[in-house]
Amino acid sequence: MITYLSIYLSLAFLGLINATQRQKRIIFVFLYFFLVLFVGTRFETGCDFQTYANRFRLLPSGQDALSFSAEPGYFLFTFLVKKSGLDFIWINIFGAAIFFTIF
Repeated sequence: MITYLSIYLSLAFLGLINATQRQKRIIFVFLYFFLVLFVGTRFETGCDFQTYANRFRLLPSGQDALSFSAEPGYFLFTFLVKKSGLDFIWINIFGAAIFFTIF
């Protein structure tokens, strides 16, 4: 819990600093990559981690793959990551990058 509180307080204090636009942009880019890696590289975190890991491991390939999931967006995302030959952790990293880019 102290880790999450430290990150939150650090981000809050960074919002209060007086910096130039260039300095703020550099800080923002650093924080973006830090948060993407912090969130994306969590391993076996959450009650549904094993469920999604098993779905990735058992993911079918080919035409029947489209009827495999009730979550078509996540399924397509997972399918593309697996088809690229990447490990399961990349789903979390790419997902975190999308999340922090949108929000």
